[in-house]
This record gives sequence, C-alpha cells and structure tokens, in this order.
Amino acid sequence: MGFVWYGCLSDAVKHAEANQVFSHRFCRALAAISYLRRFSVRFIVLEIILAIVFSVTFLSGVFGIVMSRVLARRLTTQGHETLYQHIGPKIDEINEEIKAAVLASTEQSASSAIAQFYSKELHSFLVGPRNFLPHVLQVERPLQNMLKKISGFERYLSADERQTMQLIATKVREKNALDYQYALQSTLKIWLFVHVPMTYSLLVFAVTHGALVISYTGVVLS
Repeated sequence: MGFVWYGCLSDAVKHAEANQVFSHRFCRALAAISYLRRFSVRFIVLEIILAIVFSVTFLSGVFGIVMSRVLARRLTTQGHETLYQHIGPKIDEINEEIKAAVLASTEQSASSAIAQFYSKELHSFLVGPRNFLPHVLQVERPLQNMLKKISGFERYLSADERQTMQLIATKVREKNALDYQYALQSTLKIWLFVHVPMTYSLLVFAVTHGALVISYTGVVLS
C-alpha cells in the first residue's frame, strides 16, 4: 500500500519538479503493480472508486507524458510559439487588419465583391479559434480549402483587388498558425485539468482506504 501513496505523492510533485520525470514514471509503474496485487475480489464500494480513480490517474499520466513530448515539439513547427493568453488578442488583431483591408479595397474599387467574400467565407473563420481537432491531428485540409477559395476568387478581380486578396491569404495563414497554437496548448491544459485533480483525489482515497484496512485488521497506530 505504501507504493500507492508514494506514487500519488510523486504525481503531485511532478508538476513542480520537471527534473524528476524519470523517478515519476518509475514510481507510477511500481504503484500500478502494487495496486493490482492489492486489489480485493470483494469489490466493496471504496475499492471500486479507488480502482476507477487510480485507472484514470494512471492513464491520464501516461497520456500526459506522451502528449507533453509530442505536442511540445510540434508547437514550434508552425509560426512562432505564442503565449496562450496572447492568442485571442492576436486573432482579433488579424481580423481587424483584414476588415480594414477589405474596407479600403471596397472604397477604392467601388466594388463590394471582396466584402461579400469576407462575409460569406472569412468572417466565421476569423472571429475565434477554429479547426481544433484537425490541428491536434495535424490535418491541413481546412487551411488548404480556404486558400483554394481565395485563389479561385482572385481570378475575377482587378489587379488592386488581387493584391488585397494576397494580403488576406497571408493573414489567413497567420490566423491558422495561431489556431494551431491554441489547439495544442489547450490540449495540454485540458490534460492538466483532468490529471491534477485526479492525482489529489487518488491520494485522498488511498489514505482513506489505508486507514480502513489498518482499522479492520486491528493495527493500532502510535
């Protein structure tokens, strides 16, 4: 049972001490073996809850180790790594820049073609993070489809309007890179919101279970 408590404590310490990753994995493995040996066939309520909490904590820990390695490397593959709290304002900034370019083009060319394209194809893409799952899975088809629409639309425009659309295409790529950052960083944050509470829950249930076992066997703690 001591291995379970130690595994729980090492999970909590892991988030503050990055240099203890190896010992954290080792302790988790020992805790898993220890718990599987200790699990009772009586299936009382507390043991069932403890089993569920332990399983979720263990699996989320393994998932987190994999994701922290894979996603951390991928964060630098598209654009510059951006702080999570800056992603939203930067997306708004890109949207405003595109709207300003659309308005200037409309006034200059006396044509509403680009404005209509913005309303129909770009507005929903630019108002916030998009394509969460494709970015996590590293699927680039949504971006390619958007750029194809822009390229196809350019053929019907004047030279000045095509220049505006090229600027829009550049900004769309920048927006897509921010969406990519948002998707990956959000995935890591969601994992923490699951794993950390489950770690402390496991600690509470493990201590409770241990106290009941000691009480049941008549061992007196000094």
